[in-house]
Amino acid sequence: MAGGRPGQRKARKGRASVSLARPSEWERQMSVSVPAGAGQLPGEALYRMADAPAADLRVVLDGLDDVLVVVGLDYRIQQANRAAQRRSHEGGEILGRSCRDVFHCGRPCDSPDCECPVPTVLATGDAVKVTHIHDGCGDEPARHVQVVASPLRDAAGRIIAVIESM
Repeated sequence: MAGGRPGQRKARKGRASVSLARPSEWERQMSVSVPAGAGQLPGEALYRMADAPAADLRVVLDGLDDVLVVVGLDYRIQQANRAAQRRSHEGGEILGRSCRDVFHCGRPCDSPDCECPVPTVLATGDAVKVTHIHDGCGDEPARHVQVVASPLRDAAGRIIAVIESM
């Protein structure tokens, strides 16, 4: 590895990255950009995660209390952790359903109080942070939700989906 140690952070303009000593198949297939300083894991933790089987990574993601979803270019949920499943309004399977049906009672995110971050991520290629007011469905009260959305890129650097954490 040129000029670095395993797990050593390498600064890039506007981005943070970690160099891994042994790239895994998962790392070769997926490339995720995150904003600089956005709550990164220590290099050793990333190294262990990248080397872990997919099932182990699923356990980690399902252990998060925060909602984590991968939203496709068609605004349908491609992947989700258990917290996302628990917080969906309608219950049932959420994969393949539109994010607005799952989290917004079918209402689109197009008001000043509920800006959808996906178009901005797709247009700029950068991560964005927005605050939504999720109207309650039925008897649920409205609540403020901070959404961090980041592009998910393929090996060629093309955006293939958007990762949302809330």
